[in-house]
Amino acid sequence: MKKFVNNWQNISVLFALIAAIAAFVVDDLVTKLLLASIAVLFLHFFEEFGFPGGFPWMGVKVLLGSREKDSTKWNCNNLNSMFGNRGFLVLVYFLPLVLPDVHFLLLEAMIFSLLEFSCSCR
Repeated sequence: MKKFVNNWQNISVLFALIAAIAAFVVDDLVTKLLLASIAVLFLHFFEEFGFPGGFPWMGVKVLLGSREKDSTKWNCNNLNSMFGNRGFLVLVYFLPLVLPDVHFLLLEAMIFSLLEFSCSCR
């Protein structure tokens, strides 16, 4: 379990690949967009925490103002980063996949995707 938690961002690349393949296989446009968004978000996890990384350092050092050099004592460790990011992914993206007739869930997933895209284009 410790290996999984410490490498969750690397495993996200595999999940992104699975979601991308699934996006090409399905016929429904809404499902295709949700799966493509999931694939991009998994790659975003890898980009923030894996390569080139830097988000944990920025979050702990810059935003929280911590001077602790030992990364195991940081508030933003791998376990809460994994559960926070994956929990958000389940709430925002997997719920609309499971409940496609609940339109406000689809709307919030697409709005978040649009905001994520517009913020990354700056």
